[in-house]
Amino acid sequence: MFSLNIFKKKIAFRYIKVPIEDIIYCPVPKLPKTISGTPMNGDWDISDNNISIFNHTKIKMCLDHWINGKSWEETGIIDLHLYHVREYGKSTHGCTRKDFMRRYKRLDELREKIRNNNNEDFFLGENKNKTKHFNDGILFHISTRSRIFDNLPKKSLYDELKLLYPNFKKTSSNNNSIFNTWKNMGIYPLFGGSGCHRLSIALSLGLNYVPGALGIWHTKIDKSTIRTLIK
Repeated sequence: MFSLNIFKKKIAFRYIKVPIEDIIYCPVPKLPKTISGTPMNGDWDISDNNISIFNHTKIKMCLDHWINGKSWEETGIIDLHLYHVREYGKSTHGCTRKDFMRRYKRLDELREKIRNNNNEDFFLGENKNKTKHFNDGILFHISTRSRIFDNLPKKSLYDELKLLYPNFKKTSSNNNSIFNTWKNMGIYPLFGGSGCHRLSIALSLGLNYVPGALGIWHTKIDKSTIRTLIK
């Protein structure tokens, strides 16, 4: 059951570095952007809806392209965007097949730049230097490991990825100290549903961590712990 109570201990909007190995998908209801950095109680973090991130439609389609080598049209993602245009009107990325093909070509180019240069600015989004509220990038909520332990997948995210995508090869060489930091603090990252393409790029490249936006965090977590993440 979803239940939220908002407290006044909000932390100014910040980006954090998140261990990819630990991420699970937590499809909480859509929240206003101004809620970034707000502590909340309730059971929003242990919903029965916590599912594998690889069940997310756009992420599956992106990984089919970048790992399995399917064309963007073969993945179905272009038709998905065209369906949304028919149902809801023009998107911010255009309204024609050509518009969306152009967009995904740019994503291919950006992924290559990240693979060669590990450019974190792309993951941070448009407002990486602002502190008002979330506007772009990958959104992560935070809960405690003890609260959601029973809902965790039996395998790590990359172990699951290897089973689903046998062609996947983890090539990242950056260290995993960020994973150890989160583990030692007893906290867990929950993907908030925004930034699917950026997260898919990080997954397909086998990165150990990804910069993301601080969403909501459970009141069971001390505020000093959150401040440690954003230093």
